[in-house]
Amino acid sequence: MRLLEDPEWSGWSDREIARRCGVVHAFVNKLRKEFTVHGEQPDEPQSRTYTNRHGSTSTMNVGNIGKTKRE
Repeated sequence: MRLLEDPEWSGWSDREIARRCGVVHAFVNKLRKEFTVHGEQPDEPQSRTYTNRHGSTSTMNVGNIGKTKRE
């Protein structure tokens, strides 16, 4: 929860947080969803930082994930 509450760390991907905490990414995803549903973190970042398998750090825009296109 500490990583999800922190402004910088909450921008990390679920997999990166899970790796650092020693849990599975599905658990982090569940916590993140519950945390934001209850309104405790309304300013969820529109981007996530992640580390690829080669060790490079990148940023992904996640603002539209799960949203459908309007016609």
